[in-house]
Amino acid sequence: MIIFIGLVLLIIWCIKECREVHQFAYDGLIQEIQRFNPIVIQENLKSKNPLLLHNVKIRTLHISDILSHNPGYILKDKGRYVLIDKFKDEEPMSIYRSSKLSDDIGYASDLLELGKTFETSMTCGAQTTLSLYKGFHTVPVTECTHNVSLLAVTSGTAIVYLVNPKHTQDILGKDNHSIKKWSHKVVLKPGLVLSIPCQWFSFYECKGSTVMGTYEADTYPTFLYNLLR
Repeated sequence: MIIFIGLVLLIIWCIKECREVHQFAYDGLIQEIQRFNPIVIQENLKSKNPLLLHNVKIRTLHISDILSHNPGYILKDKGRYVLIDKFKDEEPMSIYRSSKLSDDIGYASDLLELGKTFETSMTCGAQTTLSLYKGFHTVPVTECTHNVSLLAVTSGTAIVYLVNPKHTQDILGKDNHSIKKWSHKVVLKPGLVLSIPCQWFSFYECKGSTVMGTYEADTYPTFLYNLLR
């Protein structure tokens, strides 16, 4: 009987946590934090607003660094094989959110260290990716489905557009240019980190040579739910 009651309470708790990831700040605005202070960050995360953190110390990483330290490196990216050396000559060219690249060149540890400040005792399933861009690129709009989602430019610049979930019906089926009128705009550069709340939509544009890192994590009660959806 005790085991049964415990199981029921566990299920209720998981359902409660999964329901909470759908809550959002209806009048959400981007909050800027000037110091990378864990206590301040954790307190501001409760508001469920996007956070733009300044003066973040994270190792810079340029495409040229990757090329010089990984000559001849071939990456399997979404079913295709990409020779990284082609970034020297071809434009435009891109690799979008590769977890393998993040692991292979040893940058995953930097992103995981960055994410620790946003974690709690219930955090699990942390994962990192790297994206490389040369030339002009705009990525499709995506919905954040994780408890923690961070964007960090390690070199170059990206213009990030964030859309409050209250505009979900307004942006359905529309292209990125049309969505901009409902968006909050952030110019992301090295030294800045953007925290995107669950349920918010985002996309970004970049030109030149840009490296973008991501960190995402869930909690024990929401991991399976977020994975399935």
